[in-house]
Amino acid sequence: MAYDVLGKLIDDTSSSGHGWTLAREPLASKKGHRVTVSQLSGESRTYTIENMPDGQRKRTLVDHDGTETITTFGPTTQTTTFPDGVVETKTLASDPRFGMSSPYVSRIQVRDPATRQERIASFSRSIEFEVPGDPGSSLATVRNVATVNGQVLTTTYSTEERTYTESDSTTPLTRTLEHDENGLPVAASLVDSSTGEKRGVSFSYTNTGRLQGIDGERTGEADRTIFAYDGVGQLSTIRNPLGHEVVFAARNAGGLPTRIVDSNGGELTIAYDLAGAITQTNDNGRMTHWARDPSARYLFRPPVFSSIKCRIDSGIPA
Repeated sequence: MAYDVLGKLIDDTSSSGHGWTLAREPLASKKGHRVTVSQLSGESRTYTIENMPDGQRKRTLVDHDGTETITTFGPTTQTTTFPDGVVETKTLASDPRFGMSSPYVSRIQVRDPATRQERIASFSRSIEFEVPGDPGSSLATVRNVATVNGQVLTTTYSTEERTYTESDSTTPLTRTLEHDENGLPVAASLVDSSTGEKRGVSFSYTNTGRLQGIDGERTGEADRTIFAYDGVGQLSTIRNPLGHEVVFAARNAGGLPTRIVDSNGGELTIAYDLAGAITQTNDNGRMTHWARDPSARYLFRPPVFSSIKCRIDSGIPA
């Protein structure tokens, strides 16, 4: 990464050229600034931030294809108008621990002027301390409740057990994800409260935090998938419970896999452009060609129907 003299990020690219460069300039009105985010492949997005007379801020995003998305930020609301005219309004609420210094979204309203349809989702958050009512004590649990079209989804995090638990009003199933002290998931389970049946998988890691194994839900049977890495920490093989292996046999200078071989003799080769996007795959002689148009959408020709073009949206994060 690289920064300017004011500490603003101006470059976030890897040694292979993957990533973005950022160019910042003040507005002529002196009431905001503009940031252009560009990729090596030529695509770019422009973000314009303006301070409005009423105290609100307006952000205008001009995407690769020239479409505009406008978001207005107020003290307790965020309103976004998308290129198709759909308007999304988010209402912010005070966090039970940190107040409005760290608000959360308590309501989302989406209106489509073309269909005159409206969708609303509501959210709430509550917390419990180790000593009830004492905010000076350690946090014990955080509970988030989402209500969408009458469906209620509850997510609870326990700090003592380091677990996330999800329940859904439409099903008796409860999902639990447990983490270790480093925040890595070590176990996931699914429990049917109506029958008591439980299924689960566990995860193990190397000393550097890379996934090493996934132990399946079958008890008393060998159902472990094992991941191995080379000397620089890149994934080298994946072996399933039956002993079949997928080998990442070759990589390019940027670390992207260019040749993958499996135990059945199958071979996949992959070619990339300078920005790291796939341009061609060869799956045992079945060629697929990939390209990108200026709006950063993928166009690909499958091996059988070579005259057919398929388009996949794939915008860049910003």
